[in-house]
This record gives sequence, structure tokens and C-alpha cells, in this order.
Amino acid sequence: MANQFSPSTHARFSYCLVPFRDATPHPIILRFGEDIPQLPPGPVQTTLFVNPSPGSYLYYLELLDISVGNHRLGFHPDMFKTRPDGSVLAVFEAYYGSRKLQRTTNFQGLELCYKNPANYHDFAAITFHFNGADYSVDGEYGHFFDPVKGFFCVGIVRGTTATVLGAWHQQNKRIIHDGGIHGLQFADEQCINDVL
Repeated sequence: MANQFSPSTHARFSYCLVPFRDATPHPIILRFGEDIPQLPPGPVQTTLFVNPSPGSYLYYLELLDISVGNHRLGFHPDMFKTRPDGSVLAVFEAYYGSRKLQRTTNFQGLELCYKNPANYHDFAAITFHFNGADYSVDGEYGHFFDPVKGFFCVGIVRGTTATVLGAWHQQNKRIIHDGGIHGLQFADEQCINDVL
């Protein structure tokens, strides 16, 4: 759709996802062209699409490395051009193991799940180091929580061919897909304030 309406939208569209843990569901507002709000003051990150091809509906970014908490994993950049080997999950496993949290059963494809002790809030943040930009995910938005059953899971699924930056990791971020620069721009934002 962004390509079809590019003369009037300047090949730009944007959204901002309200955190999923809110009790009240909120609509997702998809904005185009001039309707996209100015990015908030502060650090705006920009990374370019890799090989944007005409008519493609997918957006590929060049991922160089990942940090879990304050630990940069030091992957070789070619690592993300092939297939992941689970190293990211191993760092999370070590992180939560050092905090003596008890593992629980997997949940809907999520492998690393733990019982959530009362008042525990030390969830590991994740930073995706893209070419030209660092995409930081607060620990709260890098995990799936089930408060009723009292567990949480690391919000990363082991893949065999590609890594997907899912909607879970995009909470409280202004995301702008800009076909004019063939790139992605993003910044932290309180998405609950994104109203019509």
C-alpha cells in the first residue's frame, strides 16, 4: 500500500504500538505521509533497508550484533546473514540462571520461561545493533508475561532462516518506514498518546 500511494504519502508510513500489558486494548493507528508526527526530541535512530527491491513487501535490515543487558555478544556480522545458533538464548539463560530463577514449561514456542517471583523486575534489556542505529528494547517489552499463572518468557524464538523483530519488541516505539530514504527510523515514545 505504501508503494501504491507513494505520490501522496511520500512513501512513508508509521505506527506506534501501545504496550500489550495495558488492561484496555487500544487501536493501532497507521499513519501516512504528512500525518506522521514529528519524532520526539532526543535520539532518533535511522538504519537503511538492505536491498530494497521494487514491489517487495518485506523490509530487511542489516543486524550487526546484539546486547543482552550490558553484555554485547560480539557476533561476527556474517552471523545474521546465515542462520542463528541459539547463542542469544544462551545468554538469557545465563542471565536468569545467575538470578536463581526457576525454569518452567515452554509457552507457545517460547523456549525460555521462568516462574516470576513476587516483586521481581530485573528483566534483561535487549539492544539490536543495526548498521547505523541501536534499537533498544526495555526488559519489560522483551518478555511475555502471564501474571495469572505467574511466569514470564524471553520474547525471542529460535529461528532457522531469519530473525524477525516482532511486534512485541516494538512497544512504545515510533516506527517510521521511509521509502524516500529506503530506511527505518525509530525513537522511544509513549504510544498511548498517539490518538486521532
